[in-house]
Amino acid sequence: MPPRPFWPRLLLATLFTVSGLNQLIQVPGEFRGDDALPMLGILHVVAGVPGILTAIGAWRMTRWAWMAALAWAAATSTLILSLESLLQLSPEDAQGFVPAVIGIALVGTCAAWYLFRSARRVAGNAASTAAD
Repeated sequence: MPPRPFWPRLLLATLFTVSGLNQLIQVPGEFRGDDALPMLGILHVVAGVPGILTAIGAWRMTRWAWMAALAWAAATSTLILSLESLLQLSPEDAQGFVPAVIGIALVGTCAAWYLFRSARRVAGNAASTAAD
């Protein structure tokens, strides 16, 4: 079987790097100042680390990258859904959170599907080359 094309790996690695770094950059601000929200900072770490791990796994086509993508989707969705109570928003202000969570879940699920299939293909190629 031919190897997977390069551009999806690049796209996924870039997407998850940007997402993970965006989450982690926000962490220090959540622990400083009068309006600090440490719980939000913790959620940013919990969402950022799987994003970075997914980027590394997507670039290297590791077997665990798909699990990191699902963890990223779950953690980011949890962060978004918790914003209403953490920021004490009215239900009208938090109206757009559900579509955002659906979008995050779709991106995470599609990325996980692609990474799972690609990892199986890479493992199959390695096994067939070792047998030759």
